[in-house]
Amino acid sequence: MPSKKPKYTLRIDENVLNNIRVFAKEDSRSLNMEIEYILKQYAIDRGMYGEDSLSIKKGKK
Repeated sequence: MPSKKPKYTLRIDENVLNNIRVFAKEDSRSLNMEIEYILKQYAIDRGMYGEDSLSIKKGKK
């Protein structure tokens, strides 16, 4: 079944992408899922998301 997630083209440094490929392999994730995981963790670390929910916290922009 096709994903209903929005598509987004990302231009990224080749060395960064190669490092993320290594992380994805170590974590048994696809490259796409590893990038999504990294972005979600960044958002959680920045306080944009609650750790138990991926809804944006009110008051954060």
